[in-house]
Amino acid sequence: MIWVLYGEEEFLRTARRKALLDELLKDLPRDFAMQTIRGKAFAPARITEFYEMAFGSPYKVILLLEAETLGKAELQALEAYFQKPSPTNHLIIDFHQEAQPSLPRQDGIQYEKFARLRQKEIATWLESQAKSMQLNLSPESISLLTEAVGQDLRLLHQTLQMLALSGIELTPAQIAEALGLHPQYNIYRLIDALAEKNRPLAWRIFAYMAEDTRSFPVASILWSLQQFYQRLQLLYVSFARGTRLTQEAIQQHLGLRYAFQARPYSVAYGRYTPQEVQQAIQALYDTDARLKGLIGTRSTESALLLHLATGLLQPALPAL
Repeated sequence: MIWVLYGEEEFLRTARRKALLDELLKDLPRDFAMQTIRGKAFAPARITEFYEMAFGSPYKVILLLEAETLGKAELQALEAYFQKPSPTNHLIIDFHQEAQPSLPRQDGIQYEKFARLRQKEIATWLESQAKSMQLNLSPESISLLTEAVGQDLRLLHQTLQMLALSGIELTPAQIAEALGLHPQYNIYRLIDALAEKNRPLAWRIFAYMAEDTRSFPVASILWSLQQFYQRLQLLYVSFARGTRLTQEAIQQHLGLRYAFQARPYSVAYGRYTPQEVQQAIQALYDTDARLKGLIGTRSTESALLLHLATGLLQPALPAL
C-alpha cells in the first residue's frame, strides 16, 4: 500500500503520518521494520531498497520525507515504482506543497490532502481537540484562543495541552490569565476599543503590548486586526450607507461562526467612514511590510507595534 500525503498544513499531515505508522507498525520493532529517507538523500538507485524485506519483520514501512525537494529523475523513479510496488512493504510519502504531486493514481495508492484550515474550520478543529482531551470550551474561549495564539495548529494544540495540565476552568478570563494576558489589555479589548473609536484606551493597550511582544507577537496582532478591518470594509462595500444591520445579519454576511463575534463590527459600522477603514488597512499593510523587511529599516517588534498604533490612531489626534 502507498500513501501520498500532501498540503501546507504540516500539523495535520504529521498527525496523519504518525497515526499511519502506529497502525502499520503496531508491535513490530521500529528499528528494523521502518526506514526513513529524506528527499535530498533519495536517489533513483535507492528504489531497490523499497523491495527489500526487513530483518525479523513480515514487512517494512518506508517513510519518504521532504518529497517536495525531489527532482525530475527522482519523481520518475517513484512513478516507475508506483507501476510495480512491493507486494509486502508499505510506502508513505510526505510532500509539503499545496499542489497534488504528479504521480500515478491507481488501486493501492491513496492520496490525502491537508490544506490550511479557514478560521471557521480552526474553531471546529479546536472544539474537537478539546473534546478529545475531555475539555469543554465555550465559543468565547475558542475565539479567544484563536485570536491570542493565532492560526498555527501546533501552537494551538500545545496551548490546549498546557491548559489541560493546569486544571483550570476554560473560561475566557481563566484562559487569558493562564496565557499571561491582561484581563483588559488583550487583542479582544483592543478590537473593541478600535471599534468604539476609544483611542485613549487603544493607545494604552498598544503600549502594554509593546512591553511584552513575546506574549503579543506583532504578526498575530496584524492578522487579527487585518481580519477586523477587511471584514468591516466588506460591510461598507456590500451595503449602502445608512443601512441598519443587526448582529445576526452581520454574522450571516461575514460567515462568522458565533453571533457574539459580530459585535465589534456592529459597533464599528457607521462610526467609520470607508476612507478611514482604507487608511487603517494601509497602516496594517505598511507595518506588515516593515516586519518582513520589505520597506524601511528593520525595527524591534515593540517599535513596530507603536508604529502601527500611530498609523491607526494618529489621524484623530489634533494637529500641533
